[in-house]
Amino acid sequence: MTSPASSLDEVSPLKEKRIKVTVRTLKGMSFKLALKPSATIYSVKEKIAGTSDGTEPDLQILMHGTNILDNNSTIASYHIRNGTILDMEPPTVSIMLVGSKGVGKDQYSGCLHEPHG
Repeated sequence: MTSPASSLDEVSPLKEKRIKVTVRTLKGMSFKLALKPSATIYSVKEKIAGTSDGTEPDLQILMHGTNILDNNSTIASYHIRNGTILDMEPPTVSIMLVGSKGVGKDQYSGCLHEPHG
């Protein structure tokens, strides 16, 4: 017969080792976060929003190298390791373009201005 303590040890889950990353923000700040490999990118964005940067999660675009990180993916799915740098990029605006071949979506990164009349 096993003791209660050893039974608990057998069923208790292993603690997930945290990955330490550096985040560089649009405001020129950089800071470190300790993240679980199972953390979603959106939960990382929520952590960033809670820092002094304060950019709302839905306005953040996180990049790892040349990859735009998808909100529903996890840290582990991008093979992010200790020491990785994640960069925040400005949000892109989807605009509709009308051309000779019909209406389509395109990505525009930058400022949209009111047309001058």
